[in-house]
Amino acid sequence: MKKRFFYLFFLIIMVSCDYSTEPLTKVDAPHVYFTLPEEAYVQVVVQNIHGDIFRILLSDIRKVGTYKVRWDGKNEKGEYVKEGFYVISILIYVKNPPITFSRLVYYGRD
Repeated sequence: MKKRFFYLFFLIIMVSCDYSTEPLTKVDAPHVYFTLPEEAYVQVVVQNIHGDIFRILLSDIRKVGTYKVRWDGKNEKGEYVKEGFYVISILIYVKNPPITFSRLVYYGRD
């Protein structure tokens, strides 16, 4: 239990995004930054507000360090998604269930 608390505390402090800290932000190319205190399997996914996955940005084992992942506004087919609300989630598998951080963004291209 103490180890899981450590991960949650550490990752909450270290996970950040280069878009605003407001709960809702209009973005045209969000970047997600995260830091891992030890090696873990990580997924970064983009979903609509209904939970349908539009794109998996990262799905790999990562070593200790800080990482940056960018979403270009495209789905798995390489097509731009419609303007609207999306959820970007980071899932970190250090234990079962994974530690998850999610952010609601409004995607729109000017």
